Amino acid sequence: LHDALPIFNQNVRYLCSVNHISQAQLAILLKTSRQSLNSILKTNNPTAKTIIEVSKIFDIPIDDLLLKNLSDQN
Repeated sequence: LHDALPIFNQNVRYLCSVNHISQAQLAILLKTSRQSLNSILKTNNPTAKTIIEVSKIFDIPIDDLLLKNLSDQN
């Protein structure tokens, strides 16, 4: 799983970009602070809860979120 996390972080940034959601807005949706979200993305250390919530917010399967480079799907 740890090997997939850099893809998770990249995918979160990509999904925010294409959906016009700022990281601050995403933090609100995740019920966390922007600083906490930034830390998660920088350290590649999301909790299972964060992964599940991001999956729900963007309506994307967890497998895709963790294992596919979504920016290459175009």
